[in-house]
Amino acid sequence: MSRFRGHVFVVDDDSSFLAAICRLIRVGGFEATGVVRLSDLYAYLPFPEESCVLADIILDGESGLEIPSVLFDRGEPAPVIFMSATDDVETLVAADHAGSARCLRKPFEADELFHSLTAVLPEPGQATDPNAYANEDSR
Repeated sequence: MSRFRGHVFVVDDDSSFLAAICRLIRVGGFEATGVVRLSDLYAYLPFPEESCVLADIILDGESGLEIPSVLFDRGEPAPVIFMSATDDVETLVAADHAGSARCLRKPFEADELFHSLTAVLPEPGQATDPNAYANEDSR
């Protein structure tokens, strides 16, 4: 069994995808909590130490783009990794400007996900990736 590597709060309005990605994250040794609404995410504040948020940009009636500013306003230091299937350049630029650590383009490979997670939630004894907060446009 893997040791605890951090807690990932996942926000996605597709319940099937949400369940699958949470299972994958747990297999990678992280704790995972999945929610479908932003209000459900904010109910967990304050987050445990060594936490991050993995959030879809476009949610049913909501925008994941608000998450970094809400966390900042509430004094929550958890980094945010966005994910999206959109090809809309304006939306992807907005994600970059919103303060995300990374942006994964759906569909993404498990390796891409774990690279992003370990960049913002390194294993105990490892330093945080100095580029962890430099938004990457994934393939």
